[in-house]
Amino acid sequence: MLAAGLSGGRTASFAHPVESNTSPFKNDNGDSMKGYWIIFGSELTDVEAQKEYGRLWKAIAEKYGAILKPLDGGILREARETRRVLAVEFESYAKAKACYDDPAYVEAMAFAHKASHRELIIIEGNLA
Repeated sequence: MLAAGLSGGRTASFAHPVESNTSPFKNDNGDSMKGYWIIFGSELTDVEAQKEYGRLWKAIAEKYGAILKPLDGGILREARETRRVLAVEFESYAKAKACYDDPAYVEAMAFAHKASHRELIIIEGNLA
């Protein structure tokens, strides 16, 4: 069982968060929190592939209501290749996971991987 710290000193416990379809996390109104992709990317190595990814991403983002939020990388500690940090906000954790698994995104992802090395994690919460 894992415990996660929430704002206001609250914690949430859960058995296996990776594959859970239900959320133990709620905001102050009792609603499920948002879902995010946090992407750590290296310098671009293929600008044309990145442009194609952007072209394909537009329709996918509209379908899932995704909002791009560039983040200040701050002081990247222990970052071997990371030069860019980006958050993609979704209405819910379920939408964030569904978007990643969408066949249209799987196709677009091939261009993202060609454009640069990156790591993507899917999390749940409320980023300020």
